[in-house]
Amino acid sequence: MNKKKQKSSTGVKIAAVIFAIIDCLLLAAGVFVVIRESGSGEKGTVTIDREFESNVETYYEKEPRTIEIDEKLKIQNKDASTLTESLASPSPSPSPTPAPAEAENNGFVFPDSGNMLITDAQMNEKLTSSELCRRAINEIYARRGYQFSNQEILAYFNQFSWYQILKKEPDMAKVEATFSSVEKSNVEKLQAFRTAHNWN
Repeated sequence: MNKKKQKSSTGVKIAAVIFAIIDCLLLAAGVFVVIRESGSGEKGTVTIDREFESNVETYYEKEPRTIEIDEKLKIQNKDASTLTESLASPSPSPSPTPAPAEAENNGFVFPDSGNMLITDAQMNEKLTSSELCRRAINEIYARRGYQFSNQEILAYFNQFSWYQILKKEPDMAKVEATFSSVEKSNVEKLQAFRTAHNWN
């Protein structure tokens, strides 16, 4: 009787293994059919989350574009203006409009002041007012994410996406501690130029 029970239980085990193999094969075939169908060019339906419903109609209207902040950071977005609008914090006063040359350079008086020393000739050519000199100093701080307490300066830099996406630091000493030697030299040169012109 024990031998009959063993044969019977062995038969059940073999049948269970065979059914498991058949189930796996059927599952694999089902997955294959789904994958094959999804690549056939037929359109499917997508459920859109409520968070995205507000901009779903305009999401693909513009060509993809890349916003370059610097050589280390790039953002690719279907609609760069949406990125700018979503990251902008409301400013209490209207943003000062950059001069045409500054607008072309993302608001920078000296676009390379983060990695190249500013020459005396460049300062004499571009720094024609106290405001421009102050902005040239502030742009070095802004590049490093300094959170300006002066609302006019904050509003100026907030109009640029490269500034909006930076993590802000309100402690000036902490921001200065991140300066490269080039940035430190440029800030010192610009402050000396400002003092020499009595623009304090």
